[in-house]
Amino acid sequence: MSDSSVTDEWYGEPAQILAQQTLSREHRWLASQENLLSQGRRLLIFDAHMLPIRQIEDLVRRFGSVLIHGKSSHIPALSVNLQTSGFGVYRDLMLFEGDIVDLLPRIRSVQQNSSWPPGWSLTWVDRETKREDITKIQDLQKLSGLSPLPGPFIRGLQTPVSTAVLSNGAGEILGSAVIQDLSPTAARYHCAAMLLCNCLRSDVRGRGFAHLLTAARLTCAVDRYGTRKFYAEVATGNVPSLRVMRRWGLSPHPSEGFILVWIPE
Repeated sequence: MSDSSVTDEWYGEPAQILAQQTLSREHRWLASQENLLSQGRRLLIFDAHMLPIRQIEDLVRRFGSVLIHGKSSHIPALSVNLQTSGFGVYRDLMLFEGDIVDLLPRIRSVQQNSSWPPGWSLTWVDRETKREDITKIQDLQKLSGLSPLPGPFIRGLQTPVSTAVLSNGAGEILGSAVIQDLSPTAARYHCAAMLLCNCLRSDVRGRGFAHLLTAARLTCAVDRYGTRKFYAEVATGNVPSLRVMRRWGLSPHPSEGFILVWIPE
């Protein structure tokens, strides 16, 4: 399947689709920039405390939706400045981090003591994945309360991304999880990856499968990207995700965090 044949795999409201299309169109420019990375549905700015406020505002206007990382001590003032400039700002986010040395025992324990039911299988999205399966993944992300990722990003066409898909014997998609390599962003994030969009269908939750999905994508990141450090962005009110983070040994970063910034309609 050619890249051009999946350019309509966008998802969401018009403003969300516009942001996805802008990020896709600008992917070559983003690849040449330090500390900027497309996450398919939004731009990610690392170390925003090192950037002038006007540059951050210009990036929000250009891309529409931006996840901003920075020093926790810097975020309150940055939030006020961006709100004063008319942007929407969501602050109830936490940055979790974990080192592979600390996560390996948990990975091995889950993989040795848990397994998928008979007939279930875990596969990875690629260029040849059917378009209807991409839509099913996006639908599941939305039903799970997540902001769905666009098809080209799920496929990893423009940035190093791997997407796991959990299916049963009837071919129904039961779950999905995404891992993004952060190495292209900056030297500081060499051998680092970010966990995105871990989700399960409601009728298969509460049976330990979220941990099997997590173990699979952590292992994938180590094998494919040489990942040694993992990051995750979690809303403070997302109790299930917070529980998964803590059970896996990922801890809130002591001095860094996130805010989400967008252009109000």
